[in-house]
Amino acid sequence: MKHTEFRIGLGFYTATGTWRCTDVGTRVITALKLGQPDPEVYDGPPYAVGEFVFDEDDQDAASLRPQKLVVTGMLESETITYRAVARAEALEREVDRLRQVCADAYHFASATGAPVPLLDALWAASEGKPPLRDSLLAVSSGRTGHLQQTLDNAVRALDR
Repeated sequence: MKHTEFRIGLGFYTATGTWRCTDVGTRVITALKLGQPDPEVYDGPPYAVGEFVFDEDDQDAASLRPQKLVVTGMLESETITYRAVARAEALEREVDRLRQVCADAYHFASATGAPVPLLDALWAASEGKPPLRDSLLAVSSGRTGHLQQTLDNAVRALDR
C-alpha cells in the first residue's frame, strides 16, 4: 500500500496478521495488531496493547485484501525456495550414492581383472570427474577374449 492510502481506523493486512491504523505521520504510520479476545484493549488512545510503527518498507508490504499476499509472491517465494533447497539436497545425496556405487564397482572390477580403461572410468566417476570418452567406447574385436576372461573371473568371484 502507499502511504497516502492509510487512514486512522483503516483495517489492513500483512504477512503477520490483521492491523488497524491508529495514526498517520509524515512518513510512518502506527497500528494495532488485531486478534485479541478482549475487544476493549482497542479502546483508546491510550490503548491497552502496544502500537507498532510501519515505515515505508512495511507499508509497501501491507494490503487491503489478505489474498493479495499470495498473489504478490511473499508466501510463494518461501515455498519455492524451500522446494529448490530440498531438491538440491536430494540431488547431492543421489550423486554421493552414485559415486559410492562407482567406487564399489571399481574395486570389484579391479579384483576380477577388468581392463585398465574401464577401471580408469570407474575411478574418475567415483571422484566426480567425467570419464575419458575413449575409455567407454565399444571394445575392439581383438579384446573380446580378454573381456570373456574378465566375465569368467567375475562369475567365479561371485560363486565364492
